[in-house]
Amino acid sequence: MSFAPSPSSDILLNSLFRRGNKNTSLLRADSLFEFQHDGAMQIAIHEMKYENGINMAFQFGRMMAINRPQPDVDAIIPIPLHPARKRERGFNQAYEIARGYAHEHSLDIIDCLQRNYYTMSQTKLNIEERQSNVRTAFSFTTKANIINKRLLLIDDVFTTGATLEHCAEVLLEHGARSVSALTIASAQLKKG
Repeated sequence: MSFAPSPSSDILLNSLFRRGNKNTSLLRADSLFEFQHDGAMQIAIHEMKYENGINMAFQFGRMMAINRPQPDVDAIIPIPLHPARKRERGFNQAYEIARGYAHEHSLDIIDCLQRNYYTMSQTKLNIEERQSNVRTAFSFTTKANIINKRLLLIDDVFTTGATLEHCAEVLLEHGARSVSALTIASAQLKKG
């Protein structure tokens, strides 16, 4: 199985700017592979998420660490799942990806975000629906010290960037110095 490389960080950040007509809260956004509908990466991510791919998620995290330069960050923040979805799936794929990444770079994982409500799956939503779906979905949960820290958000797929953008905003509001994002794959943005 072969995977196409992802667009550059500049392309991902420019897509966020064009979508919101404002500066993004993310310092940098990077992905390892391109995500295409019905492509090999979509199949691999589906298998990881829905066929109990805990080890697969960990290995994706290691692969991301090996194939991307170590960023200037102090800690990793996985994108949280709602507790009900985590029970359904049995694990949080973003946390397992973060574990693999942290293993290679000896970074701490700070699990300080929570999903406030069970959001519908983003997979069938357009850009505006995705933004609305996550607008107030995340909050800061712990007394974790992130003040003046450079943080790296980890998730599986960058589609519109709405989830990553809103999580970055929450982290910056709670004192983070900067927030970057890294995902396994990035999708081409759909219009409308």
